[in-house]
Amino acid sequence: MSWLEIISTAAVLSLDITTVITANAGNYRGKDMGRLFLLPVLFGFVQAILAVTGYFILVFTGLNPGIFSRLALCLILSFIGFRIIFAFFRPDNKKTILKPDLPALVLVAKAFYTGADSFAVGIGLAAAGSNILIPSLIFYISTLVFGFVFLFYGRRIGTFLGNRILLTGGIILIAIGIKTLF
Repeated sequence: MSWLEIISTAAVLSLDITTVITANAGNYRGKDMGRLFLLPVLFGFVQAILAVTGYFILVFTGLNPGIFSRLALCLILSFIGFRIIFAFFRPDNKKTILKPDLPALVLVAKAFYTGADSFAVGIGLAAAGSNILIPSLIFYISTLVFGFVFLFYGRRIGTFLGNRILLTGGIILIAIGIKTLF
């Protein structure tokens, strides 16, 4: 994968945290900012660790996808992209708002749930024979950046872009997936 593809993938994978932060930022306005600052750190760490875990599971099992490695990466990225797009068009999409003031255990579970996509990308990177160190660091940094941007500007960005940002992210992942075939 090229640098642009890795950075684009990292940005799309980081979008999940924006919903959690936006839902919690309004509740903690000025009260418990320390807890909010931990969210991007937690989510970024989990994104990176799950990508590395997915990568090494494929490497250590000795599976060699061979000529199907590009197809595997395309299918994984396209699956994630289509999942995001279908969520965008779901009728209850506009009504789905995360409950603010989530307990710590729920936030950790949410970090692993949203990080499942990076696990799949880690498997795809291993199948394509790519390195995992730099992409996992980029996943972490991207999640930190998105997390802190939405921590401070989430309400304004969310009002302006709405869920269209997720639709765009899904389309980008599908495009990157298709590009890996060529």
